[in-house]
Amino acid sequence: MANPWDRRTNAEQTKVRDDAIARQLQTLVGPFSPFWRDRLQQMGVRIRDITSAAALQAIPAVGERDVCPTGDASQAARLVLQVDEAGWALTAGAVEFRKGLAARTRGGDGYRQRVEAATRPVSYHFGGRTVTLPIASTRDDLDLQARAGARLWTVLGLTNADVLVSGVPVASRLSHLGLQSAALGSGAPALFPGDDADALGETLGLVPATVLALPTARAAAMLRTLGAVPSSLTTVLLVGPPDEDARAAVADLLPQARALVVWGPDDGRVLYGESSPGSGLVTYPDLEVLDLVNPTTGENAGPGEPGELVVTQLGFAGTALLRWRTGAVLDQAIVHGIGADGRTVPRIATGFGLAKAVDPVHGLPDRLRLLSDVSGARVERRRSERDGAEQLVVHVSRHPGADAGAVAVAAIREVRASLGRHATQVVLDDPPS
Repeated sequence: MANPWDRRTNAEQTKVRDDAIARQLQTLVGPFSPFWRDRLQQMGVRIRDITSAAALQAIPAVGERDVCPTGDASQAARLVLQVDEAGWALTAGAVEFRKGLAARTRGGDGYRQRVEAATRPVSYHFGGRTVTLPIASTRDDLDLQARAGARLWTVLGLTNADVLVSGVPVASRLSHLGLQSAALGSGAPALFPGDDADALGETLGLVPATVLALPTARAAAMLRTLGAVPSSLTTVLLVGPPDEDARAAVADLLPQARALVVWGPDDGRVLYGESSPGSGLVTYPDLEVLDLVNPTTGENAGPGEPGELVVTQLGFAGTALLRWRTGAVLDQAIVHGIGADGRTVPRIATGFGLAKAVDPVHGLPDRLRLLSDVSGARVERRRSERDGAEQLVVHVSRHPGADAGAVAVAAIREVRASLGRHATQVVLDDPPS
């Protein structure tokens, strides 16, 4: 009997992963991604040569500024696979293709529905750091996400007897949709009142919740607002980048409950979770290849080095992300080997931050410094303590005598022109006296 997905030997993992890499690139991304078809041709890369994780690392990592250089999010449509009926016949597996032919023989809409389920985007969520990036999913992608959600539920030590109440904002974001996939895939009852305190408290009064999901940055404050919680509550899911201070605060407020981290990159399709506090986020090597690059240069990080997380999705259509820079900068290298829970899959140590500055390759601070009234500039990314949303803070030093209002307006315009989004805040440093 084959080992389950999280107990495979290293050799088994390598074979499953490399087979999935070859299939993803040769039957989907290479032929049907307008962005990657052109880019790989320009690089002189032959798709048939990319058959392993090592070969995959030869492809330079890309991010949203490569796909949307002008800040126009509609350019992300080039990442969506353009697979028609003929293309599906070439990419479908043997069993799937035979089912399609049988449906076609029977007549009716069965064949068309089967093709559309694999090829037609029907759902979108939004990611992006400097642009609002739409990520498309097909019907089959949603099934795959539900399967990953069932895995997440198991990693967290939960079952279909658990009842989830989510205080995560209801939005087309992975933080919310990933929890929906987990409930759907595991068969667990779930209610999603969102982050409104009254609605959340009312919902907790209606059902015997065992699991409460809260945005990490606001978890402690939300618990204080709620006051009493059901005695049935055994687990708090901290949804967002790991924060040990937030975990400690929640543990003080609810000592009877486990506080477990759940996170996934905004542009991704799956959420990762930990089996016990601090054990690391369990990943899915048959669904994604995770690499690290230097966040400044974009070059591959060396063995054991920290860096920015890069994701290659396996088995997903819709928006197919290949060597995608997520903006999440890990303070530690990805952990391999057997964990304390016996799982053999790679794990992300629960100590990492998000990219703090705009990638200097794009030169926004340098462009700001070219403004006539500006002597220095830097750009900082933060996470809002209120809702965890990304904030773009621009720090500008002005020349003596420069009008503060004019400098601020010029900086806002430059950020908009360069990044396709508005600055959350412009901080003006006073000129030296």
